[in-house]
Amino acid sequence: MTRWVIGLFNPAKPEAREVKLQFPPSDGDLTMEAYLNLCHIQPGDTQTHAAIERHSLYHWSIFKTTSIRRLCKLGIRYGLAVLLKGGVHEAMKRLHQD
Repeated sequence: MTRWVIGLFNPAKPEAREVKLQFPPSDGDLTMEAYLNLCHIQPGDTQTHAAIERHSLYHWSIFKTTSIRRLCKLGIRYGLAVLLKGGVHEAMKRLHQD
């Protein structure tokens, strides 16, 4: 099981608190951690990781059918939503290369 420890930033409370994110085991194709890395999402990007955890986006394939607009409504900033959506093509290419 992949575990990330991140700090969440709350503007009302400037101190960060650590939260452990737990993602279910991969089904053998591409872990969420690997997908986020592929999309250039930084491990320290606490806002994006928190939105992914909060909305139970456990498998990268959710980004195949989720629009950039919807990702933004889920709390993911526009530029990062574009990266997440754009990573689908690269992930599919890598998986079918094997």
